[in-house]
Amino acid sequence: MTHPGIATVALVLMILFVGCSSAPIDSTPQKTQIVATFYPLYSITRMIAGDVASVHSLVPNGVEPHDYDPTPGDIQRLSRAKAFVTHGLEFATTEQRLIDGVGRQIPRIYANANVPLLPADPQYPAQGQDSHTWLSPKAMIIIAGNIRTGLIELDPANAHIYATNAANVIADLKMLDSDFSTSLTSCTKHVVVTNHQAFGYLAHDYGFEQVALEGLQPDAEVSPQVIVQVHKTIKDNNLKYVLYEELSDPRTMETIGQDVGATALKLSPLEGSSNPDDTYFDIMR
Repeated sequence: MTHPGIATVALVLMILFVGCSSAPIDSTPQKTQIVATFYPLYSITRMIAGDVASVHSLVPNGVEPHDYDPTPGDIQRLSRAKAFVTHGLEFATTEQRLIDGVGRQIPRIYANANVPLLPADPQYPAQGQDSHTWLSPKAMIIIAGNIRTGLIELDPANAHIYATNAANVIADLKMLDSDFSTSLTSCTKHVVVTNHQAFGYLAHDYGFEQVALEGLQPDAEVSPQVIVQVHKTIKDNNLKYVLYEELSDPRTMETIGQDVGATALKLSPLEGSSNPDDTYFDIMR
């Protein structure tokens, strides 16, 4: 007669053996993990990376990047990444905080390398250079090239994929640039009023002027003198619309619109998207 204890041990071993032997072996290669600071860099990087790398944006979708504060989870995600696509400029301090939190040097792909930068408006000299390069298709052509080069250096085995995808992205950016140029030539107005100076590169590239309530940083306190100036600009140019940004509080622009008989409309500065399926090109168009 078999001892009950021996029978129990044999049964357990058999279950373990069957369970282990029937478990499928995952032979799927792990994708290269890439982290980008926020939406526009994430969107372009994702298009260039294609299926061979997984890309994540640290600033969550729907969060104003100027309000973003890194979390421990963001630091953990960055610690697992093979590269960090950074924007620099006004985001440089936050990006460095994240790297310091990881505690090791992570390969960086500096998106704005060699991009010609615009200075801040003289009215706000302390704010330095304008960081809103992603709103210029011309600048994004350079940025896409920087991301392509960084990914190839990181993962040369897939260089042909990154190069091909980047060529397609750059071709689409050139078409977008051409469409902006063509579409804006027939405009009868050449001044836009916005809540903050996000659209300097667009204005520079396509020949219009932006007049803003605030400087490069949104949600700053607006002086009465600036409001008077904005009222005058709207009346002098007979503007029917004023623009507030997605992810920002529209009430100030709505009030100004009511004061001068203009309608407040929402315009995306492409810092995020309410639709997770949107791409950079969807929003820009």
